Amino acid sequence: MLPDEMEAEKNRKIIVAQADEIEILKRNVRELEEQLRDARLRNAELIKQGFNIIKEKKGMKFAILLDIDGDIMYLPNQWPCETSHNDPKLFNTIEEAEAERKNWNTGMIVDYFDDAIRPMNPEERKASLLRGLKNNGRK
Repeated sequence: MLPDEMEAEKNRKIIVAQADEIEILKRNVRELEEQLRDARLRNAELIKQGFNIIKEKKGMKFAILLDIDGDIMYLPNQWPCETSHNDPKLFNTIEEAEAERKNWNTGMIVDYFDDAIRPMNPEERKASLLRGLKNNGRK
């Protein structure tokens, strides 16, 4: 084999290995999205049946947490916003929050307790990064 052919074969093997890994990751993301969708549907069903008494008493709201170039911020009520700590846009139902979240590459729906931004936990950060890759065409 010529050196160019050896290099080409080496690159081909790398690409095939990456393609296999990408397919596995795609399948994992699809499964996780299905699980998340099912869990949200189940939560909505339980809420309709009145099993969400604690949240009703607390007046729970939902917000969308964004990861913008490594900076974590709530989706603000209006753009442009001066800081990442502006008044967040709040949603009364998970369905309203889900409809808005679909507009953002790295949006994660979180329970909103107060005006302090909590950091994403590792699972939320991973899901946010995966969603960003998926939405930017780097599945």
